[in-house]
Amino acid sequence: VASGLGRSMLERLMLSDGPHAHHPLDERYDGYNPWYTTMLVENYRSHPMLLEVPNKLFYRGALRPSAPLRERESLQGWSGLPARNIPLLFHGVQGEETREARSPSWFNVAEATAVLDHVVSLCDARSTNLEPREIGILTPYHKQGMKVKELLRAEGFPVGEPHGIKALLVIVGNPFVLKDDPHWGELLRSVPYIVFGPPGTGKTSTLVEFVLQAEREGGRVLVAAHSNAAADEAAVRLLDRGLPAERLFRALAFRVRPAEVPGPLAPCTYHDGSGYVLPPKLRGDDEAVTVVVATCAMAAKIAYKYKEAQAFTHAAVDEAGTAREPDTLCAMTGLLAPGYRLLLAGDPQQLGPVVHSNIPEGISLKMWLWTDREH
Repeated sequence: VASGLGRSMLERLMLSDGPHAHHPLDERYDGYNPWYTTMLVENYRSHPMLLEVPNKLFYRGALRPSAPLRERESLQGWSGLPARNIPLLFHGVQGEETREARSPSWFNVAEATAVLDHVVSLCDARSTNLEPREIGILTPYHKQGMKVKELLRAEGFPVGEPHGIKALLVIVGNPFVLKDDPHWGELLRSVPYIVFGPPGTGKTSTLVEFVLQAEREGGRVLVAAHSNAAADEAAVRLLDRGLPAERLFRALAFRVRPAEVPGPLAPCTYHDGSGYVLPPKLRGDDEAVTVVVATCAMAAKIAYKYKEAQAFTHAAVDEAGTAREPDTLCAMTGLLAPGYRLLLAGDPQQLGPVVHSNIPEGISLKMWLWTDREH
């Protein structure tokens, strides 16, 4: 590698200062000298949203999505997608990395099993009309590839060679590892990250861990929930996990009575003698407050009151399956800094948003942010 054998001749020529290199000051022909280099920018294979991150990271935004509409949207009806118009699913798995005796390659059984589950789901779904040969699986480790093949063959799936991504991308991995990679980290930041499961599976605990890790890394975090009860629960858990009270601000509505506030949260609130209000400044002069917890509605008031509110690097929405989409958007609009990271925690299989009117039903207010199925 040190002697240059880890780089191809093509890469060396294009990254040098010679005639094949990209010249940002000359945007004719996408910045390349047409006598030496031609960049093909029409992409006839992939869905535009699957091109977005690689286009930004590697191709300076020059790619133009040109895949046939019918092909690129053919898998958007798959029930495994958090949102039907976004053909991207990140399945976070914290399995154990294992090596067999005398083998330098690693494998992760939990991740391999998750891959098999998604293959089965895709092939069984009537909406996809997908054949096993149309599914490609990539893994960086040889041993992991062998484990995945073993599982697939055991279920009767044929195994061949993968091709390029067209209509759907499913990523299986450990988000706490991938976030440190600049490229995977960019992908994780570009779309909301979803944690879902039935009651008792640890959704709020995972959200709390997300908040604590972000805060320890110097981030400033907004935690929102549809109800005061859910917001209080998240705030108390943060304190129980060691977040100092002076770093947490629990934003409360004026109508909330002091007796309704859990005791541990009292030092984290602001009461002017007549009711709970937002303080004159969201942050102190020393910027000690790093985590703000509020209902989705209260988050909208925070954005309205403070001009400097657009400074949260991370946002987490708990019980996101019970919030109307406009409510969830209140926890983001005008509050998040560029490059923010968003976590949605909830369960789309539980009771959805409650709307006491027939009018919003026609404009989809009975939908969650992450699904378009009405409940």
